[in-house]
Amino acid sequence: ETFTRLKDDRHLAHIALDRAEIHVQLCLFEDTERLAAEAEERFGRLGLEKDRAEAVRLRGLALENRGDLDGAERLYREAAEADIIAELLDLDGCRVLELGCGTAAPGIALERAGARTLCTDYDPLALSMAGHNAGLNGCLALETHLLDWYAPDLHGSFDLVVGSEIVYFEKSFAPLLDVLCRYTTSGGRVILSDQGRPQMKPFLEMCRRAGFEHEERFRRQARFHQCGLNGFTATLGQAG
Repeated sequence: ETFTRLKDDRHLAHIALDRAEIHVQLCLFEDTERLAAEAEERFGRLGLEKDRAEAVRLRGLALENRGDLDGAERLYREAAEADIIAELLDLDGCRVLELGCGTAAPGIALERAGARTLCTDYDPLALSMAGHNAGLNGCLALETHLLDWYAPDLHGSFDLVVGSEIVYFEKSFAPLLDVLCRYTTSGGRVILSDQGRPQMKPFLEMCRRAGFEHEERFRRQARFHQCGLNGFTATLGQAG
């Protein structure tokens, strides 16, 4: 009985930690803090210090960012990314893959501009929200897919791969780069946006070493709910 209880507690701790990682990627910092605190407490009881330290780090990241605009800031960055893409590319018939779609704002905007879009996320809740938002915007052909970067299972390649606020954790750099290499068609493009985190620079260097050309990096500022926000967008080209 004691062994079963410990096993269940460890399982619940890992679930809380996994969900905290998902919520921090969605910029939902209040939920991240709550889930990370739960994981920290459970791992502490189990004596799993390495896992507890990761929970502490996530909780600290959430506390650090609680003063930001939370999920609303992510919505701004997604909209800014879609606006930049529309300026750059002729999207008619373009096959697009969105990674870490969350609300799917970029995917929906690109679908409405003529692209054929597949929105992916690791969280089923995010995919439900993406599908709902697509329906509200008349994007009935937009597709969603549950995607694990560590075990990707997509078919075919894409002319354009986009992601907003997905370059967070160094441990995910290798699987994310693998997804980009697998699914970006020869001569295709990758467009990534974030708020200017330091993690983006080493990740872009990894992309360069993998054969991507770092074409452009934009910076935009806009007024949003009385706050000034900076958006950074990196564009990568896959060699043809």
